[in-house]
Amino acid sequence: DALLKTLEEPPPHVIFILATTELHRVPPTIRSRCQRFDFHRGKIADIAKRLEYVLQAEGLRAEPAAIHLIARAADGSWRDALTALEQVIAFSEGNVITPQTVYNALGMLEDETLMQFTDALLEHDAGKVLSLLDTQMLLGREPRVLAESLIQHWRALVQAALHVQDRAGAYDPTLWSAMVEQARRAGIPRLLHWWEQLAGALSEMRISGAPRTVLELYLLRFATEMPAGAVVSAPAAPSPALSAPTPSATVPSPAPAAPASPTPQPASAATTAPASPPLEPVASTPTSTKPVPAPASPAPAIDTAFANQLWQQRVQELMKRSPVGGAHLRDSRVVIEGNTIRLILASQLAYEFFKQAPHRERNLAHEVRVALGMPNASVKLEVSNEPRPVEPSPPPVAESPVLEGESLVEAIRQTFNGYEVDPETE
Repeated sequence: DALLKTLEEPPPHVIFILATTELHRVPPTIRSRCQRFDFHRGKIADIAKRLEYVLQAEGLRAEPAAIHLIARAADGSWRDALTALEQVIAFSEGNVITPQTVYNALGMLEDETLMQFTDALLEHDAGKVLSLLDTQMLLGREPRVLAESLIQHWRALVQAALHVQDRAGAYDPTLWSAMVEQARRAGIPRLLHWWEQLAGALSEMRISGAPRTVLELYLLRFATEMPAGAVVSAPAAPSPALSAPTPSATVPSPAPAAPASPTPQPASAATTAPASPPLEPVASTPTSTKPVPAPASPAPAIDTAFANQLWQQRVQELMKRSPVGGAHLRDSRVVIEGNTIRLILASQLAYEFFKQAPHRERNLAHEVRVALGMPNASVKLEVSNEPRPVEPSPPPVAESPVLEGESLVEAIRQTFNGYEVDPETE
């Protein structure tokens, strides 16, 4: 309100420029007296043109791919693009700025490296994943930067699977075609699963003293987990045709019937059914029956003992993040039944602590799924019926006797290795 009068009658030599990201908080009396200009994020092509203009004005040269990388890293911010350009110029040594200079100056990961990481995960090659991770760590890459770069790459793969065309023009056409093919092989559900899990790992890496260990854990889990819908089929029964032939009883051919005698038959024989023709000897051929395929058995569930080890490690981490909530998870255990995880809490108080607040129960279920690597499992909370073990009471401590008189003097002398002194001799 104090500014309102000045805005209504400004001095002729003054122009007020008010900048805010929360326009709704500006009073209507102020907004009604201002001209409004909305600033939007810049397109990659427009930012790249501006960077080219700045480089020409400074007498510098850069490869088009390097300028494109800087514009893409700015994420639509003109100021961030210029700041990144200054860093790259200070870092460059030659006369021409190359894409590798941009990668090293900004700490970015090469697109080819991100493609190799994703291919190794799709091929379930855990050894290659660790090798690629070691290489990036030796180059000085931060684990969090690596995780964020993988998330951005998987986000781009989801867009490639949905749109096929690079609408933002963020990638080279050849690279984009390879990303479309990689997105087709990965599938959107798997990419979304990796994206969600690694985004949760970022929060753990911020508070962990060993962020590389957290990143390795999640990448190895991605590389070793079974694909969605995969089943482990039971070994097929041996085919009867391939099994060893078993000696079968040979049916002897019937002996030829003796010629009928010309003796007349009685009249009653004429009314009986005609005799069946003699059986011809038929070669015994084994009947080929198609083997009935055994029903596919479901994917083997995670071992309960190993699941509880993973859960106890998660509980230790949760106790550091939330001492109150983690204390209620002490002595809890998990039981896996198909696609259902039963989380058995040690006390009724712990059960009510999570049940009374829906967000606590949702967060707890998420932590259980993340810890066991079962993102689609349902989680049920239960209370343990087993009585908690009673801690044995400490043995009674014998009370020390009360020392008086000579016994007290003797105890002091033995404790401090003393001796009596005659006052007269002293």
